[in-house]
Parts: sequence; structure tokens; C-alpha cells
Amino acid sequence: MFEDLFDFSFITKQNVTRLNSTSVHNIFNRIHAMNVVALIGKNASGKTMELNLLIFVFRAFLHNQPLNHIDSKYALVGDEFLFKTNYFDEVHNMLYELHSKIIKNEDGELIFEEETIYSKKLTIKANKSNIFDLNDDSHVNVERRPANSLLPEDNTYFRSITKKDNVELTRVFDFSAFNNMNLLFSEMMDSYDTELQSAIITYLDPTIEYVHAFNQSPDSENKNDLLEVKFKRSDKVVRVNGIKIFNYLSAGTIKGVNLFNYAFNALRSGGFLIIDEIENHFHRAIVQTIISFFSDPRINKTHATLIFTTHYPQLLDTFDRNDDIYVSRRVDDKTYLDRFCDQIRREDIKKSDIYESGVLNGTSPMFEAYDKLRSVAVKVATVTDRDMARKDGHK
Repeated sequence: MFEDLFDFSFITKQNVTRLNSTSVHNIFNRIHAMNVVALIGKNASGKTMELNLLIFVFRAFLHNQPLNHIDSKYALVGDEFLFKTNYFDEVHNMLYELHSKIIKNEDGELIFEEETIYSKKLTIKANKSNIFDLNDDSHVNVERRPANSLLPEDNTYFRSITKKDNVELTRVFDFSAFNNMNLLFSEMMDSYDTELQSAIITYLDPTIEYVHAFNQSPDSENKNDLLEVKFKRSDKVVRVNGIKIFNYLSAGTIKGVNLFNYAFNALRSGGFLIIDEIENHFHRAIVQTIISFFSDPRINKTHATLIFTTHYPQLLDTFDRNDDIYVSRRVDDKTYLDRFCDQIRREDIKKSDIYESGVLNGTSPMFEAYDKLRSVAVKVATVTDRDMARKDGHK
């Protein structure tokens, strides 16, 4: 589907200055990683596919999940796939580069055919231009996947590294499922104190005093009462389950509660929060609040990373940098994923104006398709129900 390689990096490409340093964090020497990454593109430009590829990499190589148990494996369209992924071990200042060849066997299952792990210890000479240079063999260690290994064919050999020190790996919070399933989970409501939950609810819906998870006694007659809802101008407390909560809270409020809880889980652990169509159900101000939490070093003390897709170019105007934005484009049935900074050098023009102008080719609406749809709409709108009845021979 991609015209070129699918190339995605969390390392900054532009210089980090006092004016644009709040949304990045230092990982080694003068090398910085981004705390917020946006993927923007119009419908059917490949954004969801790109998120699924990222999730696949996280699950397969970092979390050691079997290839055929990963939901996003369906992003792999074809029979042979070559991955080159880089990881930084901040405890030991080690950089790893993993080369993996994945194929589909006769049964259509994914298996590893080859894997090679390159590793080197970073020194004070490391910078953005040479950090991934592995040509100096004297300082690079090489390990290859054993041909006759007891390791299952769909498990990565990189687990020999990630399991070595028994350290906690970076967590991944995938919020994409909430685009198709929007339920309020009482377990999630219980993960933080009532003060934070009340602050979240009040921000999303000022008429509500609180929504609490309801801990029932073992002999409770109604096992479906999981949530308590109280409005500010009422003394009544309503107990409902996850389905009937929609009678009291809007879909946007429910999704917002889930999203803020996911966000705080990521901020607390220092993980990745992945959101597809971040603006879905939300006012732009709420989206900007989520983004600001990950950009604010006073809140994001664990260097958590927010990755999201969006259709709204206006969100880009809140970004201080150009290298934390990826533009997904579909041109002639091929997908292109480019960093905004590689396409646009100037920083004195609003990013939304550049995106909507069509300068990037494949980001502006297709006006030919619009004109055709409009002409057909005019034709259809002129045909009334009475005209149709006469055509069918009815009065």
C-alpha cells in the first residue's frame, strides 16, 4: 500500500530550543524524543493502517506477543515483510537495532524466518546524525536467531533482550477500540481517587456532581448496578449499569471519561497512548486539553507519548514544532507518510492553512468528486416522491 518505506521515528529532527522544548524530552546527550505525535490526513489516506502497524511493532517486538495473537496483524497485507526497528535502553544506555523477516507459511500464519539483533553502547559522541550508525563493527555486537531454537516460530528473538533484566517495559494504551465501542467501565472509574474523577466529570459536563463506581455487597440483589450518578441540583443518586448510563450521560461525556482515564494511566506509567480520530465525539477544546497534558512537563513527568490521528488541520496550529506531525496522503492508490518538517520548512505560516491549501498534494478535498456529487444531488433532489409514484403507475 505504501509507495515508499513505512518510516516512523519518535526522535526529533528539528533543533530543540527554549521556545519549542516543552513537548519533547531528552533521552541521551542532545537527543530528544517527542511527547506528542500527530498523524493527519483526509479519509482513506491510510492513517488507521499506520496506527495498526505501530501497534503491531509494539506488541510483537517490545511486548513479545505471538504474531498470530496480535489483532493488528491484519495490517500486514502480503506474504513477506521486512522490519527494522530501533530501541533505546535508558538504564544501560544501549541502542538496539532489530532486523526481522516475517513470512506467511502454507497455513497463512505469520512466522519469523530470520532475525538479527545489533547492539551498541552509546557514548558522549552520539548525536542525531550518527545514533543509528552501525558500521563500526568493533563496537557493535551481533546476535542472530538460532536456526534450531526452542523459541516458537511466531515469537521474536528480541525477547532475549527484553526479558534479560526483568525490567518493566513501556506500556501501550490503545484507545482505538472506543471508536466502535463506547461503554463506561466501573473498573476504570475505580483506578483513581474521587477528586480526580469529579474534576474530569465537571470538565466534561458541569451539570454532574460525580459518577462513581459502585461497590456492591456480596448479597446484593441487583448485580447490574455498577455506577452511581449524581447531578448537582438534585439530592437523588442514581445507580445504573454500563448500558443505562447513556440515559444520563452523553456519548461524548462517556468517551471523555474513558479517554481521560486512559490518558492518566499513560501519564502515570510513562507509556504510549494511541488514539484513532481523537476529535470523534469531542469539542476541539477537550482535544487540546488532552494534548496539553502530554506537552506539559509539570504533568507529564514520566515522558509519556501521545500518538493520535485526526482529520482537523486546526489542531496542528497548537503545535510549536513541525517534526512531531506526520502527513498521510493517498495519491494514485499509493499511501505516502511524510514528516511535516520534510515538506514545509517555513514556520511563519499557519500549519492548517498550508495543509488545506493543497500544497502537499493529496491533502485537500477532491473538487472533481465534489462537483460530480453535487450535480447528482441536484438531479436527485428535483425528483419528488410524487414524480416517483407517477413513474411507477401509482396515484
